[in-house]
This record gives sequence, structure tokens and C-alpha cells, in this order.
Amino acid sequence: MKDFAPNPVPGDPGLGRHILETALAGDFEPSLSYRLRLDHGICLPLSRMGLTPMPRIVPILINELEPPMLSYRRCFAWGRLLRTAVASYPEPVRVAILATGGLSHSIGEPTMGAIDADFDRRCLAALAEGEENRLVDLLEHGAATAGNGAHEIRNWAVAHGAAGGRGFELLDYLPAPEVYVGCAYAAWRI
Repeated sequence: MKDFAPNPVPGDPGLGRHILETALAGDFEPSLSYRLRLDHGICLPLSRMGLTPMPRIVPILINELEPPMLSYRRCFAWGRLLRTAVASYPEPVRVAILATGGLSHSIGEPTMGAIDADFDRRCLAALAEGEENRLVDLLEHGAATAGNGAHEIRNWAVAHGAAGGRGFELLDYLPAPEVYVGCAYAAWRI
């Protein structure tokens, strides 16, 4: 068996450190890794974007697998904190926040392959509308019944908070049973 030879992705330690310090000052306690192995949730979107050269990144991972998970309200607050950190960074940088993760889906469960397109559409409509209280109510009560993979919507909630709660532009939605997930592509324009 060959040794795994990772393809390093350039990081931005200065911005990462600034986000960490801003988070600690804002009553968040994130973990920090200097040797993070990136998974499909980061590598696939980056590779599909076809960016040359690859930009420096600061990967931020949100627990969406096992309790305790951040509440959706806390995800929105984390996103607002990220926005503050980026705005206060003293270096001239352009920053894009990429949120990945599926909508309704189940992995390794008896409901694997089931997609709740109704939940997905309500979630996308609420994100497009941008009203945080409606989103919190929908996500806190609906995501748990939309499959164990629907917790990935927490990434979208962070991006929504970073975009200042502005609604987003839905580019496409596709319930894709062949890959077991409700897929959507959207852009927050600020």
C-alpha cells in the first residue's frame, strides 16, 4: 500500500490567528489545528472551482456530526463574528466564505436515500427571505427530521450570519437520490 501523499493547500495563518483572537474576545472558544487534514467537504468544492492559483484558505469546521452541536442561533452569531473578524483584519485581503454541506439527507440510517424536498424548499425560501428568527425556528425543529446529514445546514447558517443576514440568491436546487442528498447552490451577495 502506498503512503498517502497529501496535496497541501495554502493557508493564511495571519488571518486564521486574527479570527481566533476575535473569537476568543467575543466569547467563542474554537479549537485550532496546525495540521488539519481536509475532507471532501472542503477539497471537492475547491477543486471544482478551478481556481488557479489556489487561494490561501482558513478552513473552519463546524460540528455537525455528534451532539452537542451548536444551536442554529449560535451558528448565526458565529457567522457575524467571522464578518467582524474579517472587517477588522489590518491587512488588505479579499475574503470569500464558502459554506458546504447538503440539505436533507441520511447517511448510514434506514432512511438513507430519502430526501425531504419540501423541507429543502422551505429552508431555501427562509434563507432567501433572510429572517433569522424564522430560520432558527425552521432549522431547530425541522433539520432533525430531515435526516442525520441535514445538520450540515449549520455551515449555511454560519455563512448567512457572515453575510449580515441578507437573503441569498438561489442558483439551483436538485433533489439527487443518486447521491442521497438534497443539493442546492446559492450565493450571498454583499
